[in-house]
Amino acid sequence: MKTYLLDLTAAELAGPAIAGGKGHGVGRLHRYGLPIPEALMLSADACRDALGADFLAQAIPLAERRSRVMSLPFPPTLAANIEIALRARGWLELPLAVRSSATQEDSRSASFAGLHHSRLHVRGLPAVLDAIRAVWASLWSDEAAAYRAHRGLPLADGGMAVVIMPMIEARCSGIAFSCHPLSGRDDQVVISAVAGLAEQLVAGAVNGEEIVLTFPRDITQATAIERNGNNTLSNEQAQDLARLVRDAALALDLAEPWYDFEWTWDGRQFQLVQARPITTHAWPSYPGLAGQGTVWSNGNTRDVVPDVMDAFDWGPSRQMVNLILEQGWRRAGYRLLPGAQRAALIQGRLYLNVSLLQWEGYDALGIQPALLNRMMGGHHPDIVVPPATLRQKLRRLGHILRYAWQDKGARRNGRAQIADTLSLCTKWRQEDLSRLDSPALVERMQTYASHMYTQLDMIYLQGSSGGGLSMLMDLLERHLPGEAAALSAALMAGGPPSVTAQLNLDLLALAALVRQDQAAAAILHVGADWQTLPAEHPFRLAFSAFLERYGHRGIYETYVRSPRWREQPGYLLEQITALMQQDSDALRQRQQVAQQAAWQRLNSALSWSARIQARQFLRKAQVECNDREAARSTFSAFGEVMRLLALEISQRLTSSGHLDAAAQAFQLLPEEMIAALHGQLPAHATRHRVRDRMRQAKHWQENPAAEVVLDGKSIAPPPIQASDASWRGLAIGAGQAQGAARLIRHPSESARLEPGDVLVAPSTDPAWTPLFLKAGALVMETGGYLSHGAIVARELCIPAVANLPGILAQLQDGQPLAVDGWCGTVNLVNTASQKGELRPDV
Repeated sequence: MKTYLLDLTAAELAGPAIAGGKGHGVGRLHRYGLPIPEALMLSADACRDALGADFLAQAIPLAERRSRVMSLPFPPTLAANIEIALRARGWLELPLAVRSSATQEDSRSASFAGLHHSRLHVRGLPAVLDAIRAVWASLWSDEAAAYRAHRGLPLADGGMAVVIMPMIEARCSGIAFSCHPLSGRDDQVVISAVAGLAEQLVAGAVNGEEIVLTFPRDITQATAIERNGNNTLSNEQAQDLARLVRDAALALDLAEPWYDFEWTWDGRQFQLVQARPITTHAWPSYPGLAGQGTVWSNGNTRDVVPDVMDAFDWGPSRQMVNLILEQGWRRAGYRLLPGAQRAALIQGRLYLNVSLLQWEGYDALGIQPALLNRMMGGHHPDIVVPPATLRQKLRRLGHILRYAWQDKGARRNGRAQIADTLSLCTKWRQEDLSRLDSPALVERMQTYASHMYTQLDMIYLQGSSGGGLSMLMDLLERHLPGEAAALSAALMAGGPPSVTAQLNLDLLALAALVRQDQAAAAILHVGADWQTLPAEHPFRLAFSAFLERYGHRGIYETYVRSPRWREQPGYLLEQITALMQQDSDALRQRQQVAQQAAWQRLNSALSWSARIQARQFLRKAQVECNDREAARSTFSAFGEVMRLLALEISQRLTSSGHLDAAAQAFQLLPEEMIAALHGQLPAHATRHRVRDRMRQAKHWQENPAAEVVLDGKSIAPPPIQASDASWRGLAIGAGQAQGAARLIRHPSESARLEPGDVLVAPSTDPAWTPLFLKAGALVMETGGYLSHGAIVARELCIPAVANLPGILAQLQDGQPLAVDGWCGTVNLVNTASQKGELRPDV
């Protein structure tokens, strides 16, 4: 049985096909605990049934159709039910707003802003029924019909719902945009305000006061407020409204929080009366990219965040990605585009705006897009860049000199900030959070975040560590075309180890210790608790020291939701057991042989001055890669303390009824978590936000986007082409090896990897790298020269090839492979005997 009258809860559940776009939108605002007036919705079914199928199907001129609707006798039963509903709410004698809510209205693809009819100050049942007829008739207004034709939209079977709300005694009101409606800057909120009701403002009859608030990357308080007009709202009120708008937009859509809202202020509180997605959101871009569109790729980020991100991860990550990718250009004195966004959440995954990154590299320092893409990894296209003029070359030279001048000091400061942050993280994680009250927990979260956002030199180390490697590869490519990648990898083998390489060397040392200790070996063999060993046992002491140094790391540690090795050391113990037969001397010998062979090649082909340059660039590349890994490890240490804090808060939110289970807390943004803890976000609203995001995450997990997205459209890179069962990718680790292909999609499958196997993986974050110690070679579907897998593969000197999309689907587990890290090729061995088992796309 159809229900014609819906309250806010029912309107949200019914969806836009029944409640219309506007009705469903206000229903969602109510669901997420945002301040809105009470409302009654007349469903689109009421319109269809009242007008009748014959009327809707007939070809009638627009004016005549509107006239017939206005003269239509109102269905008596429907009128009686409306009267009952209005009387029950005490609205029969109140002035009401009767507003359109077409099924296509206020959607991502069509707004119909101002094209359908609404009436204000409607009082009494006859006037309400007449206003409803006028709203229905406006479905066939000339303007709405033209808009539908322009957008290629059908009439949708007379789908017009109606929203009925009491009029608000507004001191002022208006429209607020969660991003700049023209530039697309989502670090800005734009407010248009007028005294009294916003009727004339919405209709475009008056302009009102415009207030633009700019929010920095790291805080929720606007630091710049620009005003154009009378002081309709104070600065403090504008800040409050802007925070409400940002909260509402993120609640409605975590990935695309771009909305315009109608709002009112009655002297006590702000209320939202409409939420409409912005249909033409633009990404801020440089003039040099005009006409090329915006290209997004997760070819680089898939290394460390291959899975769907939770809200608790996405909120801070979105800000931090921008900070990481801006610091190098700022130190070069390059003028960055204000409000440029370099991160996006597409189908739940982290994507980078590679159009911006390529342009900034080229415009600031003259880095060719193709080289930058190889450093990042991925399969996105190179942007088109114009030849540089003399003036531009001189400007770039100035940037390069300034960058070089500032680099050494920034690195020195960055390492000091790493040491300081690691010390603080040790102190923070040792605090008993259960003894703190809620305000103290909030203060801790704000203190932790404030510290991290201000460690700009450490952030610089994470994002600006490819200069030396790119200069080394560029030098080698000029003298030895085609050999630069492999020679660079061989030269970097066996240098000062990064913290990630040292982690693996320390694992090897623990494995060697166990090999000589029957008691420890027995404990690990049966999977018993290592802490049952005596307190002074050598392995227990050594493993405790290992956890003290590396326990903040874990499998896919970028996700705050991921348990750390300190919590769950089982994975490490499995790796130690698996490494007991590995020979660390063989590793060192392999590194020495690779280095010597590379220098022999350079000594025979390069002049003495080029060799001196190569050594300088090599030292710089090794330092920068080690700095990058050290910063990465420190971010993981910070992630651990944020995880502990979030888990403590989640326990309290579960006890208070805000959550069904503590693990759900990671579906909240940090500011939402704080609001819930303070009681500013109702329990029912918290649960709804969490449940809806969990449902969305499941959909995202099942429907990943392509690696490359151009202006919202997925571009799937073709599977890597094979010729005679041979694939060519990016050489990231020198040497040659043969072994059985072991297709492993997650580190938890590491037990299947036998010594000497070829590890074939979608991507690798630091938790994968212990597997490198057993693998004879590494093959990755994604990854660039600066990916964590590439850095550690070079250090451990294993043949490695990356950027082979689709190779997991083209291989079978156990097939014999030959991996050539010098040439970047992967070949099936004895292909004749394998015929029929592999069908590569050609």
